[in-house]
Amino acid sequence: MLAPAAMSLVLLLLGIAPIRAEEAPIDLSAALERALADGIDAEEARLARTAAASTLSRRKQAGFPALSTWAEASAGTARGPEAGAGVSADVTVYGGGAIRAGVDSARAQLAEAEAGIARMQQDMHLALATTMLELAAAEAQVAAAGSTLAAEEALEKRIRSGLEAGARTRADALQQTAAAARARSALVAAERTAALTELSLIQTLRLDPRREWRFSPPTRGPDLDEAGVEALLGRADAELPELAALKSALAAAEAYVVAARSGGRPAVSLGFAAGSSMAADGGAAAGTQLSDNAAATASLGVTIPIYGRGATRDAITQATLDRDRAALALASGRDAAAIQVRAALIDLRAADASLEAARARDEASAAAVVVVRDRYEAGAAVLSELLTARADLADAERARIAAEAEELRARFALAWAVGAL
Repeated sequence: MLAPAAMSLVLLLLGIAPIRAEEAPIDLSAALERALADGIDAEEARLARTAAASTLSRRKQAGFPALSTWAEASAGTARGPEAGAGVSADVTVYGGGAIRAGVDSARAQLAEAEAGIARMQQDMHLALATTMLELAAAEAQVAAAGSTLAAEEALEKRIRSGLEAGARTRADALQQTAAAARARSALVAAERTAALTELSLIQTLRLDPRREWRFSPPTRGPDLDEAGVEALLGRADAELPELAALKSALAAAEAYVVAARSGGRPAVSLGFAAGSSMAADGGAAAGTQLSDNAAATASLGVTIPIYGRGATRDAITQATLDRDRAALALASGRDAAAIQVRAALIDLRAADASLEAARARDEASAAAVVVVRDRYEAGAAVLSELLTARADLADAERARIAAEAEELRARFALAWAVGAL
């Protein structure tokens, strides 16, 4: 594979200008990748997941033996110097279900953290898609305003030529000059809106504001409206990150109930220890000799709670209440998700109808301008009629552009509502 510098040289020799990576337009997927890599929300979600994964790993270790070693040495005792070393192990064979409950709750918390990452990603996806669609609409408004201004200036030039030839009145020339000025002002406003929208996107993506950036907004959104209400509701229940988080919270709460009940159950533990010591044996008259004292022990312990001053009962009560609250939260979340999906579907259908009407109005307005212009050129209509028709056409173009952007935004919003982004 050629190095970047060598590749650039080859392209130059072939007569192809190399394109720097930063000059390529940023589309929605690239924008989402940037936002997820550099965004604060994304980093916080990743930290939460890392913490949950660490908790799960730690609780899984609770059922493994705990190993330890010891070593000691002493001098100046009555018997002489002594030294010893050993190893011990302790393992909980049965803890009343607390170990398994701890693992289950940690696993549920990890799933909840992963659902939080998914929700953050989908929120960012929708926000970026909305902003990029706003930018596309603003740029389309600039193009439409520029076309309107060019048409108005061309008509102004023809009217002034007609005025010099005596075929047009001064009133017509003044009215058209005012119309061209209005079109010029509309273009300036549209350019300002587009520039501010682009700056907002640059800020969201944390790009260098001192550079020029190009963006490639999406031209179509997810197509889900044909699936039907029941299918969309089923998909939301299965894939929506909020519901996944609530389900995980309920699973964690159920695990806490099991852990609370373990406080009233017996616990069984197994211990093992082995060691060896070296000690002096005998006195000065008999001579000093070292003896090796090796030993190993194994123990089985059973702990049976008898009376804990009601702590276990209170813990079970509190854990049960938390589980019931988690179940209510899940039921409420399902209702809210269903409302959200239905509302998003209503918005999409309304956007579809508005777009169809806006396109029909735009076509009709364009045809009306042609008719009125021909009548004006023939002297059968006054300029005010033509100005009214052209203003209505400009307004229809703006409405169509806004309706197209809204229809795409509604499609992304529906996909977000069912967890499909």
